[in-house]
Amino acid sequence: SPGYGPLHGLAVGEYFETFDLYLQCVPEPYRAQLAKRFERTNPNGESLAPMCYPFMGPDQKFRWLESAARYRRDAAGQLLSVSGSIRDVSQREFALERDLVNRLNTALKVGAIESFQWNGGRDQYELSPGYLALHGFESPSVLNEASLLERIHPDDRARMVERIERGRRNGGKYPPIIYRVRVGDNYRHIESTAEYIHQDGRLNKIIGMALDVSERISAEQSLERAKLRAETAIHIGELGFAEWERGKGWG
Repeated sequence: SPGYGPLHGLAVGEYFETFDLYLQCVPEPYRAQLAKRFERTNPNGESLAPMCYPFMGPDQKFRWLESAARYRRDAAGQLLSVSGSIRDVSQREFALERDLVNRLNTALKVGAIESFQWNGGRDQYELSPGYLALHGFESPSVLNEASLLERIHPDDRARMVERIERGRRNGGKYPPIIYRVRVGDNYRHIESTAEYIHQDGRLNKIIGMALDVSERISAEQSLERAKLRAETAIHIGELGFAEWERGKGWG
């Protein structure tokens, strides 16, 4: 369609002669994902859901494109035709990034720090009011090392056990560790630091703090996926259409 060329930084009527040339304008890991879509084989034709990816055209302008495509192949897997639509969604993607940054900043500000202390003489935990709820416990009587470890995600449990054993053995202050705790049917991200205090060669006290960082982690993960977004919006809603057929080329 007339808008296909300008949508990709080309002149009206221009197009990329090969798919490899097109892929050179797409950074990794999106390039590999786009190439994989192109290689998929379905003798009866296959419509692929829209995919959003960054694109740097010959005009050296960075934009985000969203494309949907249908591939037709013969029984041997030979590509017969490709048809699809593409639109510039840069403004949408940049607005999403700004929202993620705001979420991250908010999450960094609102976190409430809870504390715990274990006294070796009494073998008893002293907890701040929110510490139990933070880890999904309702009563102090059910909180102990074993019950806490049971609620920690299996992938994080070994790191926590290693820190506890090292602290009990050697003492010292340990940097923050992030682990997931099961609360109901969901997992919550907790950041915790602890200091193990020895006296006369024996563990006498444990002092620690814990902070719910679930919202911060969620925002950071989303922001990481959005790292490649551009700095200014270019166009929104411009739709291009392309079709390729064996023996006829693009049209």
